[in-house]
Amino acid sequence: MFIAADKNSDWLLSHTEMKKYMRREPWARTLLAGTEFHWKDFFKDMDSDADGRISQEEFVNFYRKIIKPLVDAAPKYDPLDENFESIAWRS
Repeated sequence: MFIAADKNSDWLLSHTEMKKYMRREPWARTLLAGTEFHWKDFFKDMDSDADGRISQEEFVNFYRKIIKPLVDAAPKYDPLDENFESIAWRS
């Protein structure tokens, strides 16, 4: 997940890289759509040294605490996916 988000391969995630990655991921919709979600708070929690970049260590710590439970709870199929209707009706 870290490598997929690290578009410039510098082994650090900028806030922009993380935003773009999360906006593409179905599991992140639950978090992003929440009424209490704010990017500023999100990065404050993730970027623990507040240097504007997310290291692998910071990412792993945040992943274990916040992201992994969201990924585990995400629906198998994304309801916004154009193929969802046909998949859902086959079940």
